[in-house]
Amino acid sequence: MSFKQGLLYFIGQLGVISLTRFIFVHYVQYAAVSDPYQGSGTDNLIIPLVSAGIAGGIMFSFRLFDAVTDPIAANLTDSWLAKGRSRQSFLLLVMVGAPLGLCLTFYPNFDMDMWLRYTCIALGLFLFFVGYTLYGIPYWSMMDDMAGEDENARKTLSNILGAGIMVSTGVCFALTPLLIEEFGFFWGAVALSFPCLIMMYLGARVKTQKTSQNNENQNVPFMEALKAAFQNKKFIVLIGVFLVSQMSLTIISASSYFLATELLSLGSGGVAFLMVPVIGTACISFTVIPTISKKLGWEKTIIWSAILLGIVYIGAAFFGKVYIGSPKMSALANLILAGPMIAALIGLEGVAITESAREQGASVSLYFGVYNLMVKGGNGLAILIVGILTERFISTQDTLYIRLMPIFGGTFLLVGILIYLWVHRKKT
Repeated sequence: MSFKQGLLYFIGQLGVISLTRFIFVHYVQYAAVSDPYQGSGTDNLIIPLVSAGIAGGIMFSFRLFDAVTDPIAANLTDSWLAKGRSRQSFLLLVMVGAPLGLCLTFYPNFDMDMWLRYTCIALGLFLFFVGYTLYGIPYWSMMDDMAGEDENARKTLSNILGAGIMVSTGVCFALTPLLIEEFGFFWGAVALSFPCLIMMYLGARVKTQKTSQNNENQNVPFMEALKAAFQNKKFIVLIGVFLVSQMSLTIISASSYFLATELLSLGSGGVAFLMVPVIGTACISFTVIPTISKKLGWEKTIIWSAILLGIVYIGAAFFGKVYIGSPKMSALANLILAGPMIAALIGLEGVAITESAREQGASVSLYFGVYNLMVKGGNGLAILIVGILTERFISTQDTLYIRLMPIFGGTFLLVGILIYLWVHRKKT
């Protein structure tokens, strides 16, 4: 694997994940908070565009639908390869779906009838998640094509995917609030979509070679391969840990606006103040994650990272209440501690999924599809929880509902690890 290949692979990941982060971070905020560029009449009065609870329910429904289609998308990719075509040509064919869906999701405004607002949001989410799935599954599967039998290259590529997630999250927290403040939600989404589309195109140009394993597992019937993946208990239990990790990160991302504005009184710019240092420490940590996982083993690294991260997330519930020095600096110190643990969990996802597939001689695309099936359903539930809590906060103005958001995030992680340890102990 050359430096150019790794760089292009990072750029493509940065493009597609930046689109998802925009939705996860701003979706509930968009539904619940009035947009001064869309005729609410005042910048101070909160007039929800749509019900945050209903919007969360729509997101949850489409995440479930999207999750079910992931293994189908993986099978579609393998069928494409079986005809002698490349993953790259498939990526170029489907890459416009997610950017278009993002723009349509944030198109509704106060001049529309309520039914039309919900219709645009639903159609936008449908187009977005179908496009995201059709691009993401084959793109992440290219990691195995690029690494071949080189285990170190596979770990490096897994870290590249993780770094792409964290940098895109940083971009979302630092840049997108400025875009929204300047142009509004819709044009902010448009402004982000164009560079993301270019990055996705560059990522699709990465040159790879098919491995012999890819050619063999394409001949396995789809339902038989899918059943075998779900019967791989080690893989399913491992994915459960990544599931709660992603759910927690989604909850923290979606609630960051309210944590900054309602608990710390920082304003919308306070989101960047809190989250950019988190992203910075996470990105630095990616350089040492392979060494740590090699020394401790990747399973122990994941377990300890999840436990510590759960405690840190729960600590966010006390922003503005319990602090040393000042509320802002205490909150910043708390979230900086999260960076290395987030890096460990995200950086080891790709290699864990790929290794699980290779151990069984199975399709890497299918295993990524099963992973996304579980994670997307969990992320939809996370958005639903934040939406319900946001609606309760709007109706009562009680910040307890804001504080419950990180408590849910941390609790998911800790409960997930307890289940993992119980199942693992039962097996041994």
